[in-house]
Amino acid sequence: MAVADGSEFIVQDMSNLENSTKHYLQAWALVHMLGEKGRLKTQNLSAYVQALKEGKTALQAMPVLSGTTNVDLQRALDEKLQYSH
Repeated sequence: MAVADGSEFIVQDMSNLENSTKHYLQAWALVHMLGEKGRLKTQNLSAYVQALKEGKTALQAMPVLSGTTNVDLQRALDEKLQYSH
């Protein structure tokens, strides 16, 4: 989910195209879902950034931003994108 680094998005050759596309779709879906649920408000974004400043990883801080567990968030992303791992 929120653990891909820049190398996951770069398409060096066609062998990475599917993986890169998956990460772009997940990133888009995540932001879209957060926006739909009103989670991109200043107070939620500030709390997320604060959690990062306190040393939490992006994945550990995600529930602060999403308002749900990472497991439930991943399920919702999978459903939105209609694929399973």
